[in-house]
Amino acid sequence: MIEQSGIAIFSLLGALMLARGRYRLGFGLSLAAQPFWLYSTWEAGQAGAFIVSLVFAFAWAAGLKRCWRKEAK
Repeated sequence: MIEQSGIAIFSLLGALMLARGRYRLGFGLSLAAQPFWLYSTWEAGQAGAFIVSLVFAFAWAAGLKRCWRKEAK
C-alpha cells in the first residue's frame, strides 16, 4: 500500500511539474517515484516492468543532472 501511494504521489506530481515547466522539481519528483516502482515491480515478479522502471530512473536522473548543470552555468 505504501509503494502504491509513493508511485501515485511522486509520479503524478512529477508529471504535473514537468508539464508546467518546473523541470528540476519535475525530474526530482519523478526520480523519487522510482524506488517505489522498482520495489513494486520486483515484488510482483514483473521483469519487463522492472527493466522499464530502471530505464526511466536513468532518464529522470539524466534530466535532473542536465537541469542542474544548466542552472550552474
